[in-house]
Amino acid sequence: MHARVCSCRNDRLLEIDSDAPPPS
Repeated sequence: MHARVCSCRNDRLLEIDSDAPPPS
């Protein structure tokens, strides 16, 4: 649980922390 709060400005941190594909 690092960047899993706001999917607006932490979208990049979320994809990096979750190692998920970028929300194109």
